[in-house]
Amino acid sequence: MDETNLSVEILETDGRIIRENNMSQSHFGVGERKGLHWEMLWPASVREAIAAAICSSADGLTVRVEHKRVDSSGVSRLWAAVLAPITYGPDDITAIMVVSHPQSANQPV
Repeated sequence: MDETNLSVEILETDGRIIRENNMSQSHFGVGERKGLHWEMLWPASVREAIAAAICSSADGLTVRVEHKRVDSSGVSRLWAAVLAPITYGPDDITAIMVVSHPQSANQPV
């Protein structure tokens, strides 16, 4: 997980952070975030949409979201995130993988 320049988090199906890579910690500040609900890392104005994306992924869908959020340097930027279910068997969703990065004019998702 740490060999990429993308932010990667592994979530419980209820949205709590299980693990995150170094880039995620770098983008959003180093600190223990294990056990926190991922939607709480987003502005209050978009938390409902983020929670809905988590629920959809926990139901087996791969979901893409784009919203502004503030990084560790205090800059508000548009972020794109893809949430995908991690399965143990055909109908056994055990976790959610989130891959995200800041958007720029020359970095489409």
